[in-house]
Amino acid sequence: MNKFARWCLLATAAVAVLSPAMLLANSFDTGGTETVYYKGRPLIVEVPVGGERMLEFGRAIQVGLPKALIGKVQAESIAGTVYLVANEAFEHERFRFRDVDTGEILVLDMTARPGGASAPLRIRSAATQSDQVPEAVTVEPASNGVLPPSDVALVRHAFQSVYSPDRLVKPIAGMQAVTLRDDTVVRRLIPGFDVAAKPIAQWRSDDGRFVTAVYIRNLEQRVIELDPRSIRAGRGWITSSFLTGVLAPATNVGDATTLVVVSDGDWGEFAWLR
Repeated sequence: MNKFARWCLLATAAVAVLSPAMLLANSFDTGGTETVYYKGRPLIVEVPVGGERMLEFGRAIQVGLPKALIGKVQAESIAGTVYLVANEAFEHERFRFRDVDTGEILVLDMTARPGGASAPLRIRSAATQSDQVPEAVTVEPASNGVLPPSDVALVRHAFQSVYSPDRLVKPIAGMQAVTLRDDTVVRRLIPGFDVAAKPIAQWRSDDGRFVTAVYIRNLEQRVIELDPRSIRAGRGWITSSFLTGVLAPATNVGDATTLVVVSDGDWGEFAWLR
């Protein structure tokens, strides 16, 4: 028997001792990213209990958790990807994911079970068929002939700056970080709810708009549904957006989020908040 024949015999013997489970895992667990298309009907998605699954939307997304799962599921939306971790099993719970830019709602029927699917899932819809969707620009050109960034672009940049690694944050021309003049914790931001709001970062665009990232934490032992329209906004506020729309009860997973405010004035000028 020559050397090549002996090698083939040893290789065959090595494969023979592998269990069926190991062979099955090696055959199907490729770790690749699956792409699915949302066409208006709820997508059925599975997540592992105790593990993490990434849902890649490719755009800024707000997560709407079912009330029954507040504190039981952790959802972080960072730079177009939602990271989901289920602490316990559940069946057929409806999650809603909102496109921050367009307002489009994507509905997913989620199930969590031990050993559930964990490979990244890329989700595309009519709004994301093209890699680049042009933004509607309604502002006049600046004096130097360059269009200032839209409010949507400023909000997106703020969220990315807070949650994404520096290497993934794309700079915006005419926008620069500025020092916060006042980082006082505010308790009167959302009437009717006891939440602590603390500004953590601020930027300024060349045309005079300020962008402020505000850390929001629930101090109550109840679920709070957030609505930008309920904020005690001042005359100088242009727009605002929460990263997630629901806060879990205090000390539970999901009891905090980030608010981004675009305004005509510096955050420190809003003395009426105190």
